[in-house]
Amino acid sequence: MNKNVINYIEKYGNFDFDSLKVNELDILIFSLFPYLRYDNLFINKKMILKYKIDDLILLNEKDDKISVLKTIKNKKRYENIKIKDYTYKKGYDYQFGALTILLDDIMIISFEGTDSNLCGFKEDFDLSYKDVIPSEKLACKYLRKALVKYRKKCIVTGHSKGGLLAVFSAMNENYLFKNLIDSVYSFDGPGLSYNLYKSSKYEKIRNKIINIIPEQSIVGVLLNQDERIVVKSIDSGIRQHRLLNWQVNDKLLIRSKQSNLSINFEKSVCKFLDKYDKKKLKIIIDAVYDVLVQNDIQKVPKFDEFEIKKYINMIKNSKLDKTVKKLILESINFFLSELEDSLISYNKEKMYNTIIKIRNNLNE
Repeated sequence: MNKNVINYIEKYGNFDFDSLKVNELDILIFSLFPYLRYDNLFINKKMILKYKIDDLILLNEKDDKISVLKTIKNKKRYENIKIKDYTYKKGYDYQFGALTILLDDIMIISFEGTDSNLCGFKEDFDLSYKDVIPSEKLACKYLRKALVKYRKKCIVTGHSKGGLLAVFSAMNENYLFKNLIDSVYSFDGPGLSYNLYKSSKYEKIRNKIINIIPEQSIVGVLLNQDERIVVKSIDSGIRQHRLLNWQVNDKLLIRSKQSNLSINFEKSVCKFLDKYDKKKLKIIIDAVYDVLVQNDIQKVPKFDEFEIKKYINMIKNSKLDKTVKKLILESINFFLSELEDSLISYNKEKMYNTIIKIRNNLNE
C-alpha cells in the first residue's frame, strides 16, 4: 500500500513535539501552509491553529491540500501551533508568500512556491538569466524581520520556488542571525545561478541545506545546487512535484534514485541555457510574457497539446518584431527537440507524440 504524509499524521498526530521532535515530514507539512487561503482569519497577524482550523478547511475546500487540514484537525501535535506574519504580494512580474510557524523551542519560516498566477510563472523563467529575482529580495527581508522579532532557533523551508527562497534568504543572512538558522529544507526547489552557487555566502550555509526531490524531478534539477536526496512518488512526470504524492515509510520519506528521464531533462535544460545567452533569454521570456498578458492570460497555462498550440498561434499572430518572433519559435523548437529522444527512450510515448505535434505546429 502506498503511504504519504497523511498516514504519518494519522499515526503520530497525537505525539507532541516534546515526545517526537520536528522531523522532515513535519517540515514538509509546514511547507504546504503558505499555499493556503487565509483571508481574514488572522487577528493582529497571528492565529492559533485549533481555533481556526474549521474556518481554514472551509476556505480551502477546493484545494487538494484540504486532506492535510482535515487530518491534522484535533491532532495534539498540531493544534497549538501559532501561525504568524502571513504575507502575500504580487506584481507585474513577481509573486511572493510566506508565514511563520511558532513551536515551543523553534520556529519554521515557510515560503510559498509559484501559485497559479502567470506573474509568478514569469518570475520562475527569469531565473534563467537573472542572479536575483524580486521574491528573493522579499524573502531576505521577511527572514530578517522574523529573526529579529522572535530570536529563536529557526528552520527555513519551502516547496518549489519557495525552496529556492529558503536557500537564498538563509545564505544572505548576516553572521549574527545566521547562527539561529538550524537547517534549510528545499522540497523540489530549483537551484541558484552559477555566480551565487560559487559565492562565499552560499559556502557558509551549504552544510545546513537539505535538497529533496522526487525520482522524476523536473523543477528540482534546474540550475545549480548540491547533492539531492531523491525520494519515491506514487505518480509520474510533473505530478511528482506534488508533495502529497511523495511516499512515506513511518517517519521518513522513502529514499530512491533520480530517474534517467529526470537526468536527461536536466541535460536538456543545460544545453538550452548554453545555446541562448542571457540577453537572448531575456528577450524571449519578456516577449512571450507580454504577448500572454496582452491576450489577458492571467493564470498559468495548461501544458497540453491544444493549449500550447493556442499560445504558439498567439505568438505567431502577435505584433512582435519578426526577428524576435523567429527567435522565440526557434528556441521552443530547439528545447522540444532535445526532449524527444529522452521521452521515447523511457516509454513516454504519449508525451513524445504530443511534442511532435507541437513541433509540427511551430513549423507550419
